[in-house]
Amino acid sequence: MTRIVKYDILRIIASFSIVLLHVSASYWSVVDLHGKEFLVMTIYNSMTRFAVPVFFMLSGLFLVSPRRENPMAGKRILKLVMLFYVWSAFYAFQRIAVDTLKGDFSMEVWRAALERFIFGHVHMWFLQILCGFYLRWALFLSWQDTWDMNIGDCIWKKCRVLLLPYFLWNLFYGVLAQVLHGIGFSLGEVLPFRTLFLSPFIDGHQFLYNFSAWFVPTLFLVEIINVLMRKILGVLRLKYEWLIFIVSLVVGMVTIQLAIGGHVWGIYKFPGRLLLMFPGFQMGKIYKEKIETYDTLPDGIYFLIVIGVQILISIFNAGLAFGVVWVTSFANGFAIPYLTVVTGIAFWLRIAKLISEMPVGSGKLVTVGRNTYSIMMHHVAVFMLIKGIFYLCSSLTPLCAEFDRELFFHDINYVYLAGGTEASKWIYLLSGIAVPLLINEML
Repeated sequence: MTRIVKYDILRIIASFSIVLLHVSASYWSVVDLHGKEFLVMTIYNSMTRFAVPVFFMLSGLFLVSPRRENPMAGKRILKLVMLFYVWSAFYAFQRIAVDTLKGDFSMEVWRAALERFIFGHVHMWFLQILCGFYLRWALFLSWQDTWDMNIGDCIWKKCRVLLLPYFLWNLFYGVLAQVLHGIGFSLGEVLPFRTLFLSPFIDGHQFLYNFSAWFVPTLFLVEIINVLMRKILGVLRLKYEWLIFIVSLVVGMVTIQLAIGGHVWGIYKFPGRLLLMFPGFQMGKIYKEKIETYDTLPDGIYFLIVIGVQILISIFNAGLAFGVVWVTSFANGFAIPYLTVVTGIAFWLRIAKLISEMPVGSGKLVTVGRNTYSIMMHHVAVFMLIKGIFYLCSSLTPLCAEFDRELFFHDINYVYLAGGTEASKWIYLLSGIAVPLLINEML
């Protein structure tokens, strides 16, 4: 591309003007308000205020040039970020070197330097603004192309498949909760706008009978973010699967560390869930596009590695359980939860592969697999139905005398074991799968 000299000259004028601006403004506040120096500095100051906007104008001019097929905003942003942090490091830590030589070093100086490094020197503010400018332009192109590429149809499909059924069943269970309130149950909240449309995104436990489907709105948002993010990264020419996965994993780990520090609470659990689950979504993309072809280790070696890693992390850590739903209970730092997830998925992925190769039974399992949405939506309500049958038995017959009616009416997690035997859990397990399948078939 041929350089246009007039724009280079405009850059020189703008650079000179910014230097003059800083010279004229340095002592502006200390000179006599009525003196000649103040008047001269004010004139220089006023004459040079055009300079910074010139760079934005030139950036926009070259970014939207019709002769350029792609604005390459991604490379521009990376270049600006790199420049910003190189010089931020220089300006931030030179103070540490000076104070150390003077013998005045302290942790407060270190903390101040670290803050200056993260947020940058005051006169580098324009680099942050330029990054935002390039990013907004990429967003604009992405939004324009999104509808050209029918991504709007993709979003509607996600709404129709995930959100619409969820909100219909949420309404059903909300009405059911109100009816059961009338006969003594305390489970579930009342039915205002918040519990119908906001609570599903905030906590998902508004009516309790369908709380096991709490993840559906979060999954919907993760998928929408993925679609839009990839479109934007395509415009920026940064759509590299490993880069996306690594960045999302780092963000997820930061979220875990914030949760450990007690910073992910209340309304913050909503974005916390998204950031915690997003790496899991990207694991699927990475496996499908980058790893599945190479997933050919013999079963024995495969299970030896996976189970070995799980045994080691179990031995050296204080339990591997953690709470995704509330973004809590991370007892082993920010990395172990994802290592637990990866090894667990790897183990069951190979088991699923082995079962799929069996000639008998795999077809019936496919039917169950296609209806997991229904199972996740309804199995807690089915548990309540089973407990309701036990309740009637305890009320109308001498059977099930040890049934706790108080817990049944007020605790969704109460589980009655007939005769106190663990074997009765099979009733809940089989019913929790079979009844939702039946509901799906009927509808």
